[in-house]
Amino acid sequence: MRVIELLGPSGVGKTFLYQRLFETYTERRYMNVTEACIRAAEDLKLEFEFTRYYIYYLLFKSGLFKFKAYGLSKRLLIRDKNLLDVGEGYGLSFELLKKYLLTESNSNVSSKRMENFRRCAQLNFLLEKHLQKKEVVFFDEGVLHHHHGLNTSIAAQHTSDIKKDGALSPYAVVSCELSFEQLMDRVMKRKIAGVQTFSHKDLSGIKLEAYVHQNMLEYREKVKALNMAGVPILTINTDDTVSKNLKTVHSFINNLI
Repeated sequence: MRVIELLGPSGVGKTFLYQRLFETYTERRYMNVTEACIRAAEDLKLEFEFTRYYIYYLLFKSGLFKFKAYGLSKRLLIRDKNLLDVGEGYGLSFELLKKYLLTESNSNVSSKRMENFRRCAQLNFLLEKHLQKKEVVFFDEGVLHHHHGLNTSIAAQHTSDIKKDGALSPYAVVSCELSFEQLMDRVMKRKIAGVQTFSHKDLSGIKLEAYVHQNMLEYREKVKALNMAGVPILTINTDDTVSKNLKTVHSFINNLI
């Protein structure tokens, strides 16, 4: 499986762009996460044993619950999560993330970030087991989005260790950027609209501005680190027209495949 990830600070417009991309380009050679999970689950074969997972399996295979296909496919894929060692293939990432989280004073934030990363790493691991090597999956908020310990200090790591890590060696990355003023404006509009973002939902005024600024810097460091690791990166300004950015992203992915 070839992984491409969409990166950018909270409020930059990643999800909007991601959704529009798959609505606009219905004929393509890459999948979104929903399509990837369903594709992977279609090849699963479960032996009969009267468990809730077998019921999910029957519902999924029946085709009568297409509107629930994504949820059912994810439940099927993670059915053996207690047996899965998510550290396999993600050792360096977990090491870097744990080191970073030692600097986080809020234990709830720390545990939430670790759980988010673990969940995404697990999904990547499972999809990789069931999809073909050449199949391309474009992720919105994947493992790199939840990796808060990645910066240019990665240069001190051995190249072979970086290449072995499932999070640090994506096929490519699409980085979304805005100026601080533009990003701050979008964050405020989201707050007014009632959008609750976990990391800064309780912040306002100077504290919120400081968080948004730091969030921008963290993503820039993340992109620099990936660039140093040799990952192909497309940088777009989400203040450009949607049609322009969609065409640019679609062309970038197709030219890589």
